[in-house]
Amino acid sequence: MMPFKRIVHAIGFLGFVCLFGWEAWAVHEGGRLRVLPEESRVEFVASYSFVSHHLNIGGEMQGLLKIRSGDSNMNIVDPAKGKPVEIVIDARSMDTGNRWRDTRIKNEYLEVEKFSEIRFRLTRVEGIHGLRDIGEGSNRTVEGWLTLHGVTRRIMTKARLANRDRRIMVDGETTVPMSRFGMKLPKAPPFLTGRDDVKVKFHIVLEGH
Repeated sequence: MMPFKRIVHAIGFLGFVCLFGWEAWAVHEGGRLRVLPEESRVEFVASYSFVSHHLNIGGEMQGLLKIRSGDSNMNIVDPAKGKPVEIVIDARSMDTGNRWRDTRIKNEYLEVEKFSEIRFRLTRVEGIHGLRDIGEGSNRTVEGWLTLHGVTRRIMTKARLANRDRRIMVDGETTVPMSRFGMKLPKAPPFLTGRDDVKVKFHIVLEGH
């Protein structure tokens, strides 16, 4: 006969699964997560200065980067347990809507022949103790390691997490200083000079499986 304590634990576990769903339990406790590249996106805004005859006029250049893949065995409560989510971005996919400009930036500044991938490895999500803490929308601090242009740096930023339809969505915005990753500032002599900080906006969709 099953001991009374085991019966109580089994009933409690089944109640949790019925209430939150098996998928929620699997992701909570370290289930496998994968990034959905077709539903995720990374956008960036690079600023530049136009200097001529003592005038300093600023402008912006917008672009997109495609996510190649992302997969993990991760505990959303404690990303340090198991294999953390690592997102791989295709540096060659950079698109600003101007083919000539894209080719120059990829070759001269991103150096995609040597550094074809941009990677982000998530290491911490602030204040998450379960999927119920995420709910329909929860603002949190996320930390991780960004590898760009062959240089890896720790970054921390605010992000909004949402748990809907068995998926976790992460939306946020951060600033990436090009100089910290060994990249020179883009220039178009004699008047245009890129600024160091690039704004990056991301929408990442993860699915438990």
